[in-house]
Amino acid sequence: MLVSLWLAPIWLTSGLAADGPVKVILPTWGLTLAEDGSGLFNKLFSFILGDDRARLDVSYVPYETAIRLLATKNADCIYPINIETLVNTDKHINRESLVESLPPLVSKSYVFSRPGEPVISQLDDLRGKLLIQIKGENYNHNSFAAGARFLNVDSETDKVKILLAGRGNAMLA
Repeated sequence: MLVSLWLAPIWLTSGLAADGPVKVILPTWGLTLAEDGSGLFNKLFSFILGDDRARLDVSYVPYETAIRLLATKNADCIYPINIETLVNTDKHINRESLVESLPPLVSKSYVFSRPGEPVISQLDDLRGKLLIQIKGENYNHNSFAAGARFLNVDSETDKVKILLAGRGNAMLA
């Protein structure tokens, strides 16, 4: 089953430092957004910013810390999370205080069933299923609407380990 993924930086509408670097936080997501800069989303981030990267103060932090830093205005930008995901994650986030860029990437994602289980091929197949996802992933809205439940983990590796251990019905990737 295919689900769309929009990756867009979120910017606070106030508090950007005119004379200093812009503080950008990136939640670490294992292999896809790695602190060593090797992840796919790291490379996309660097490609989009090009020479402007020098004006940024970039920090890699756990997902929950990233949300807290943005909510308490201790960061100017969070990447690659969209507004809908932020508001669903933390009800204290003020939607009106945020600006979302146009997404630099719209990609496909898939639902992988546990080995030996029936293939999930349509949204109706998700009803009552426990899907494993990384905290902050923003392509679960259709799955949620279909009646799926979610187990949030810290990395891609954790998703696979938990699925193979039989603790979920499928994973989003």
